[in-house]
This record gives sequence, C-alpha cells and structure tokens, in this order.
Amino acid sequence: VLTAVIWMALDIYLPALPILREEFGVSASYLNLTLTVGIVATAIGTLIGGPLSDKYGRKSIFTVGIGLSLLFTFLCTLAGSVEFLIVVRGLSSLGNGIVLTVTTAMIKDTFSGRTFKNVMTVLQSAAIIGPILAPSVGSVIITWLSWRWLFVFIAAVSVLPAVLILLA
Repeated sequence: VLTAVIWMALDIYLPALPILREEFGVSASYLNLTLTVGIVATAIGTLIGGPLSDKYGRKSIFTVGIGLSLLFTFLCTLAGSVEFLIVVRGLSSLGNGIVLTVTTAMIKDTFSGRTFKNVMTVLQSAAIIGPILAPSVGSVIITWLSWRWLFVFIAAVSVLPAVLILLA
C-alpha cells in the first residue's frame, strides 16, 4: 500500500496543474518544475537510501524517509507560492525515494525463494497501479475539494502502513 501511495504522490496532482498555474500565476513550464524536481528527488532518495540503511539500519533510515515524506507532503498543503511547492515537493520526494529503497531492502532481508518472488511481484504491481490510479483519484479529490487536499490524502493514506512497518 505504501509503495502504491508513494508512486501516486508523483502524479496525483496532474489534474490540478491548470488550477495551480492560475492560482500561482506562473507558466506551465515553470510549474512543471514541481514534477521534475519530484522525479529527480525520488531518484536521489533511492540512490542514498540503500547505502544509508546498510550503514545505519533499515528501520532508522526508513523512519527518516517516512518522516521527510509525511512532513513535507503536509507542508505542500500550505504552499503560497510555486517556489515553496517546488522545495517541499522535492523534500517529500526525497523521503519517498528513501522509503522505496528501504522497503525493498527489508523485503530482501526478510524473504527468500518463492516467497521473495511473490512479495516482489506484489510490490512491483503496486508501483504500477499507483501512477495509473493517481490522476483519477486526483480528479475526484479536486472535483469536491481544493488541490491542497491531494496532499492531505497522500499523507493520510501513508500513515497507517508506515506505522505498521515501524511496529514490525
């Protein structure tokens, strides 16, 4: 679930881009930096999450990653400028990348053989399903609520699986 939500976080606000462009009074290309920075930061998080979790432990680095993700996803709801949104989306995405890498490492540490293959199949399916569902979920949310609720949704749906992982 957490993997699907993390991948959803990259695309859930795509339907809100015209609204954000108008609200912030910026060009579409400038607003797209929120996407670009999010993708690059996720990649950086995946690159640093593994080595850090090897050195400092899976749970502690997972905690840092999910903390970044939740805090900065929530701060997206307070964005009063596109520059602020770019920064907090980037920091949230950095945490997301860390979480993705550490959860994969946890699975590798915990399972082997056929069970490992089955769990990885579920994980990869979530990584595919999340971005597919994201724009539709985002459209429903912005139809009834403001774009800020997109980030409330991502943070709220991330909490329970993150707590369950931390308690394991």
